[in-house]
Formats: sequence, C-alpha cells, structure tokens
Amino acid sequence: MTTQNKILIAVLVLAAIGGSIATFVKLGVVVIPPLTFTFLRFFVAALCMLPFISKEIRQQGFHQLSGAIGISLLAVANVVIFAFGVRHTTAVISSLMYATGPLMIALLSYFWLKERFSLRKTLGILLGFLGVAYLVILPVFSKGADFSGTLFGNVTVLLAVICFVLYIVFSKRYQARFSAPVMAFVFAVTASVVLLPFVIIDWYAHPGWIGQVNSLTLLSVGYVGILGGAIFYLLYQKVIQKASPVIASFIQPISAYISGLIFLKEKLITGVVIGAVAALIGAWLVTTDKNKKADNAGITRG
Repeated sequence: MTTQNKILIAVLVLAAIGGSIATFVKLGVVVIPPLTFTFLRFFVAALCMLPFISKEIRQQGFHQLSGAIGISLLAVANVVIFAFGVRHTTAVISSLMYATGPLMIALLSYFWLKERFSLRKTLGILLGFLGVAYLVILPVFSKGADFSGTLFGNVTVLLAVICFVLYIVFSKRYQARFSAPVMAFVFAVTASVVLLPFVIIDWYAHPGWIGQVNSLTLLSVGYVGILGGAIFYLLYQKVIQKASPVIASFIQPISAYISGLIFLKEKLITGVVIGAVAALIGAWLVTTDKNKKADNAGITRG
C-alpha cells in the first residue's frame, strides 16, 4: 500500500471518528459534569498511549517538551469549551463548525502572512462565514425550534473551534522536533493535569452524578477516550505531518448526522441545511484554490 493511500485511509478514519465525537460527548455530559468528563476522556487517552510512547518521552526529556506543553493549552481550551457548548447545541451543528477550520486558517494567513487572496478564495471566505454566522444565530430566527441548538451553545462551540485552529497552526512548528505520538500524548497529559483540580471541585459540587452512571455513559467515556482521544489525536498529528486533514472536515458532518440520528434522535432542519451548504461550499472554494503556497504557509510557519 502506498503512503498516499495510507494517508487517505487515515483521513477517512479521522472523519468517521471525529464526526461522532460530539454525539458521545453529549451523551456523557448528560450525567457527568463537563470538566470531569473531559478529564476522564484524556486520562483514558493518555493511559492508552503510554505503553507505546514511554521510551520516546524519556529520551526527549521534560525540558524539551515545555513548548509543546504550552501549545497544548490551546487544545485543552478547545475541548473544555466544547464540552460546555455541545450540551446546548446539536452534534451536526458542532461538526459543521469544525468543518470551517480552513476558513479560519485562511484568515490567519491574511493577517499574519499578509497573503493576497484570489477572487475565488475571497468568495469562499465570504460565503463560508455567512454560512457559519447563519448557523450560529439560527436559534434567533427559528425561535427555539428543535435541532437548531441555542445561541449560547453555538457561540461557545465556535470559540472552541477557534482554539483548535490556533492549536493546529502553532503546533506545526513542533512537528519536525517531536513525533505525532509524542504531540498527542503531551496534549492528553496536559489536559489531564489541568483538569484534575476541577474534578475534585465537581466531586463536591455534584456529588450524586456517579450514582447515575449507566452503560451508555460508560460507552461514551470509552469512545471519546480511546477512539476520540488516543486514536483520533494520534492520527490527526500524523496526518498534519504528512498532508492536510481538510478532506475529513467535509466528511465529518455526515458521520455526525448518522451518529446523532442513532443515539440522540437529532434531525436536520431547513435552516441547518442552508447554513451547512453555504459553509461547506465556502470551505471547499478556499481549500481548492490554486494558490497553495499561501495555504501551506498558513499552517506551517513557526
């Protein structure tokens, strides 16, 4: 099997796993407080990765990992904010927000690298952000209709997306120094350490949650910890070292819709479809623009 085919398979697996993460996070935070749930997710992920990464971590030394730890705080902010926001919106809308990451990277390249946009890319950014804006404020127009989320939830998830995009952009500078497993493990451990004090606070603030844990709750923790934590971030770091995970962004909403329909009984409404079409077409115009030099610089400059 060629390297290109392996990368394609990895991207498709990313899309399938990533699109379902929002669904299982929503299932989990119904019972477990969001910060405790996020801690469990990355504690499980770190434990899964440890046997495969311990030797390399010892060789690197803690002092060499300090920069990667600092960058990981952006990813920690992403997962924490997301865990609060997804409770108040749908899995599909959350996934669509993340699908617009290329638009935000394009804007970063404009302000940071002074990139000049082609007409195609300009139209893509305008259309994409109109779609995102419509999705965010959809609850205002739909007047609380089911499956449109809430304004608070949609805005919160958008903030999480911004943190994730910044993490991807700035973590690129460490790709030449650290392997994909090291980057993923550092993020998981950083998240666990940062969130541990909040687990103790949650234990006293919400003492009854552990008695409500059921098989579906355990399934959600296992899914987001093993698949949505260890495997997802290992693959993501591997893909961004070799190529761009943009294709996964366009497939994830499909996976999110299927898992949301099965486990959460979520349905698509007209407003979500309109916003999704605009956002995805805009992202597609940006990522298929012929000026690749600026796009690559936007995610590799350090």
